[in-house]
Amino acid sequence: MPLQVFGNLIDKLFSVMDQSNGKSADAYDLMETWTFDAIGNASFGYDFGAVTNSNNEWFHRYNDVVEATIDSLYLFLPVLERKYLDWFPNQKKIHDELSVFLYMIQHNIDEKRRKLVDLPSRDRSQETKKEKDLLQMIMESGEDENGAALTDEELKSNMCVFFFSGHGTTTSAFSFAIYYLAKHPFLRIAGPTDSLISRKANKDTGSGGVFIPKGTDATLSIYNLQRNPRVWNNPEKFDPERFASGGKAEGKDANVWILFSSGSRFVLARNEF
Repeated sequence: MPLQVFGNLIDKLFSVMDQSNGKSADAYDLMETWTFDAIGNASFGYDFGAVTNSNNEWFHRYNDVVEATIDSLYLFLPVLERKYLDWFPNQKKIHDELSVFLYMIQHNIDEKRRKLVDLPSRDRSQETKKEKDLLQMIMESGEDENGAALTDEELKSNMCVFFFSGHGTTTSAFSFAIYYLAKHPFLRIAGPTDSLISRKANKDTGSGGVFIPKGTDATLSIYNLQRNPRVWNNPEKFDPERFASGGKAEGKDANVWILFSSGSRFVLARNEF
């Protein structure tokens, strides 16, 4: 994230915390709104102002859409949304809210395209020195595999993925950090990602003596994997030193601790840690 933007958001967060006048505050709620603003600013330069306003309409609109994505009825019967949406007014309202959110992203794309076209070439060298959001960097340098500039739909899709995948995980990571920093001078026992991940076997395989035929859906518990008593001594103990250089984690199979997932879908940011 651009440093100046990050600094301004931190100042806003501290200001909100100071207004509590010593009263307790819900760390997750704070991090949820702060992260929402952070991703809005970092991804497409839009300040939602959620951290200073708990009733922020954009924040509640986004949360309503996210919660609707895990509604079991439409997960198992997606045809209801595709063909019979008008029969389900509550779900139709969610689709309308999503359209408003997507329109806002499209408006930002249009504005950035206009500014890039209107910016004189003599001023572009100065523009490169300024802090830029993700959308602007993608628009300036993003190309598909054929070398063509990304379309508006591709840009919107990238922004949605970045927003959706970054908001919940970052909120959880910061919330856990605050909790464990309050209890320990160091941290890390609860991962920010989902505790369960699903994969489909692309060939006949097996695990633990159990045959898994090709096409089988399998679910892995990251939580239990990383607390396996056959791999770790005192697996429930908060012991970050086990991952230090020369610690107990060295020499173990890389897949006994997969905070950043594994295989072709690992989190790219793992290379930064």
